[in-house]
Formats: sequence, structure tokens, C-alpha cells
Amino acid sequence: MSDLVKPYRQLPEAHFAVAQAALAANKYDAALVEIREALRIRPDWEAAALFQAQALTSESRAKSLDYMKVSLLPIRKRRKCA
Repeated sequence: MSDLVKPYRQLPEAHFAVAQAALAANKYDAALVEIREALRIRPDWEAAALFQAQALTSESRAKSLDYMKVSLLPIRKRRKCA
């Protein structure tokens, strides 16, 4: 993680920002590590889940679709029930 965001490592938004920068720099593995950490801290964060699906398309569309089915749909269902 960047030294700039180390003081904020407990915040999912910091990991999200690093993930976005990594993806923009075509560092897909780093982006996935950071976005997964953001989701570990805040599991129902739909924007982060969508970003992870976007990052996964760098590996394959199938992985991205599988992720959306397994992770994103349950988030939406939980929101509707709340």
C-alpha cells in the first residue's frame, strides 16, 4: 500500500482509492488485492463490488460474471430486505 494512505489503512475508502490507481496503471493484481481488502472491511459496499467485477474483466469476462453472480446479487438482495 502506498505510504500516503498507510495512516488510513483501516478505512475501506483508502483501499478503494489505491485500487483505482493500481487499475489505472494496469497493475491488476495490486488493484484486486486492495479492493478485496476494502470489501473485507466493508462487505456490503456495492461500489467496491462493482469495481472488483470491473477489475476481474482484466483476467476474464467469465470470472467477472461469476463474481457478480456470487457476490453482487446477494448484496442487492440484502439491501432490498433491509
